[in-house]
Amino acid sequence: MLSAPQLSKFATRLQESGEKDLAIKVARMHFEQYLYKLKPEDFFTKGDVEFFLTFKKAIRSSDPMFQYMLANTPKLDSQSDKVKGFATGLIESVITKEEIGPLAQVAHNSGNHPDWEKISRTISQKYGKDYAYRTIVNAKVAWYGKKEIWNIFLENLILQIEMAGDPANAGWLRLNGAAWNIFKYSDNEGQLKKALLWSEIAMKEHIKDSTIQGAPWGGILDTYANILYKLGRKEEAIKFYQEKILSGRVQQISLYENYVKMFRGQPTWPVNSN
Repeated sequence: MLSAPQLSKFATRLQESGEKDLAIKVARMHFEQYLYKLKPEDFFTKGDVEFFLTFKKAIRSSDPMFQYMLANTPKLDSQSDKVKGFATGLIESVITKEEIGPLAQVAHNSGNHPDWEKISRTISQKYGKDYAYRTIVNAKVAWYGKKEIWNIFLENLILQIEMAGDPANAGWLRLNGAAWNIFKYSDNEGQLKKALLWSEIAMKEHIKDSTIQGAPWGGILDTYANILYKLGRKEEAIKFYQEKILSGRVQQISLYENYVKMFRGQPTWPVNSN
């Protein structure tokens, strides 16, 4: 029998090599043979948190670790030596896997949409209204994005970001991605103005991120300029491009192409997306 460190390393190597299903099975062995024999309060060393986050698909609602997280969520989420909000994230992942995923697959196979209200009631009864709201919003973003039903996708994308409270809490990468999706798929002025604000926050947070070299990246700046342009603020967009993007070395040809389109008054977004 492999030791705990050996099982952990084996699961990680399988994951890295693309053997995801087998990796989850090995991670499950690690949970059952070693971690779940510990006291619940000892589950969450820093290393174990990272392992749980990597192999969250192996976690089940019947696991003692899951029940411990449910009972101690605020305490675990706030511990400074852990990943911020990790307990809530893991709980939501398990709820989504068990309560939403199977029914979403049935709906997909039958060519229908999931019965979101019914699913929400079930989750509310088991875990409370907050978990129901958050997991349903996240699931709708994934579902309607995949189905390319952009109006419902964007409505829930905005709710998803707003669940973070302060938009900066969503992280610059996620915030920039959300702003870019609104730019691409919305003509709604209110949504575009919200996206512009998010893009501005994303730029500031990106620059502050000590793990990033060469910030701000052209792609982050490009999002802001494109939203300005779609809002009808063409001169501001072109000036921003000239001063913030073209003044450096443009490494992506698409950025230069966007600038040319702005200069010519052509759309820089998909014209048949709405």
